[in-house]
Amino acid sequence: MTLECTLEELFAGAVREVQFKRGTWERYVQAGKTGLWMDVAAQALLVALPTLVRLPVALSAIFFGGVFHKMMPELPSEVFRVTIPPGCGDGAQIRLGQDPEIFIEVVELPHKLFERRGNDVLIRRRLTARKMAQGGDFSVPTLERGTAIVHLRKGEARDGYIKAVPGLGMPTRDGSRGRLLVMFIT
Repeated sequence: MTLECTLEELFAGAVREVQFKRGTWERYVQAGKTGLWMDVAAQALLVALPTLVRLPVALSAIFFGGVFHKMMPELPSEVFRVTIPPGCGDGAQIRLGQDPEIFIEVVELPHKLFERRGNDVLIRRRLTARKMAQGGDFSVPTLERGTAIVHLRKGEARDGYIKAVPGLGMPTRDGSRGRLLVMFIT
């Protein structure tokens, strides 16, 4: 099971509700534990018996299995509150509730401005060749919905040049932050 998250959710952390429905195998295990399995089998036999006597043995077994499966009650869906910690990444596994066997995998959705590279976040900033050569202070958006001022020295940048701004990337478990990588392009 997967949970799609925006880069902003992974940056700040989030709490989401996830509906989880157990599969067929769990239905039969639960029915066996409660004794419901035998009741359903008896009811299915009563419903299927008129047809079973007219079918060859192999087909009657398949037919009975289908009737039995249809009559087996569905298990109710469970709703879990999932806490996505700040800095969580694509492919991370988060346990649902107290069940040690049920995990959800985080899937990071693409962002229109930013590209994640580990704990760093890349943004492309378009400048004219003249402005790159002159240098100066340039503003770039951040994931915190603010802006950062990036200073380029005269002649420092060229097309594809990346300037790193520490502390403006993704949060990490130890409380530090990755870098904002600003790629200047013409």
